[in-house]
Amino acid sequence: MRKKMMFDSLVLGFALFAIFFGAGNMIFPAMVGLNAGTEWPVALVAAFLAIVVLPLLAVVAVAFGGEHLRDVCKPVGNWFFTFISFLVFTFSSATVSTPRTAATTHEISIQPLFPNVPIWATVIVYFAVVLFLAIDKSKLLDRVGKFLTPALLIFLVIIIVKGAITPPGTPAPTGKPDIFGYTFREFYFTGDLLSGIFFATMFIQSVIAKGWGEESKRKRMMLNTAIVAGILFTFVYCGLLILGAYVNALPGFNAEMGRTALLSGIVDMLLGKFGTVCLAIPVLLACLTTGVGLVSLVSDFYANLTKNKVPYKVWVIGICIICSLLGIFGVEKIIWFGTPSFYTIYPPLIVLTFVVLFKKFVPNDGAYKYSVLFALACGFIDALDWMNTSLGWNVLGFASSIRAFLPLGSLGFSWIAPAIAGFIIGGLKYRFVKPKTAPAN
Repeated sequence: MRKKMMFDSLVLGFALFAIFFGAGNMIFPAMVGLNAGTEWPVALVAAFLAIVVLPLLAVVAVAFGGEHLRDVCKPVGNWFFTFISFLVFTFSSATVSTPRTAATTHEISIQPLFPNVPIWATVIVYFAVVLFLAIDKSKLLDRVGKFLTPALLIFLVIIIVKGAITPPGTPAPTGKPDIFGYTFREFYFTGDLLSGIFFATMFIQSVIAKGWGEESKRKRMMLNTAIVAGILFTFVYCGLLILGAYVNALPGFNAEMGRTALLSGIVDMLLGKFGTVCLAIPVLLACLTTGVGLVSLVSDFYANLTKNKVPYKVWVIGICIICSLLGIFGVEKIIWFGTPSFYTIYPPLIVLTFVVLFKKFVPNDGAYKYSVLFALACGFIDALDWMNTSLGWNVLGFASSIRAFLPLGSLGFSWIAPAIAGFIIGGLKYRFVKPKTAPAN
């Protein structure tokens, strides 16, 4: 039994890593390292918490809270699952993550090898292929995908080991303030926490299918699996972050060059043109796999939301058209205009993860509910504050004032104190004032 558990933990750990790890995600760590410079150890701690610990805790939280995200959302309200799903699928998956896969394909796989090909041509061809494969839910890329993650992982290991053996340079100070907060927020854009929460159900089913259906064994297996995946995440993401720090003083490398250009530049410097080609092929296929999966998921969500009055195929066509229009803006602009959505979504889901994990210490559903809702409100304020400062919308000055007033607001964690306050207020409210319940039918 113990040997079987160890073997299954390894197999499922690699599978969990594959669910999270996408070509679009690996463009973030190097830029964080470049901006951190000599403070890369601080960035490393923030990165470990944001893209290793937090997403894996989300998977474990859903496993501990039930077998579906809907179970985890119930204490907040029956509406919350649909609401948060709508936010994630509309303002994260459809308008940011999916078009970003096309832009990443162009900037890493096409542009370095065929510099004269315009981005609009890449994006149109990319989403034509995505449309063809997603509209009939083709299994072709599922089969190809089994080989993509190991291929990408092996290639990234080669890059990281090469950089460790022959460091490309020496980190230089950057003077960037609040490296910890900057790093933590930067990794919002990987969407790994969202993947952990929304793919947890599928992964729990895989654990049960392996014969670990008993609750105590299932929870233990989920923890073991998370540890295996966490080791892989730590090596890859943190290795790329350190590489970014070690090139920040070299000519041609700077924060204005963009995330994809930085990664391509590091690969070219370490492995030459051969490395660029070796990176381009698996990134193209990995992005395509992710793009098809996201379009299918979003289309399924909206088809179910409309009770199939607008069928799946219509949603696939519509989403591919919208994503094509967004994809031509390039990776940096897609991330930029997607910032408010991630600032809104992440705080309540972080709080949700922790109240589920420590549910036995949560006094009642009021503490559970209000902590999440207060974090959601603060996430929305953070998004308004970002729009106020980035777009110059002075009409939103109140958001900046609120954020500045809240503890840790200047560090990007304005939601922590209100979530704690919501926990206390909600717990007391439900302790002394019984919530109204719907009359029995």
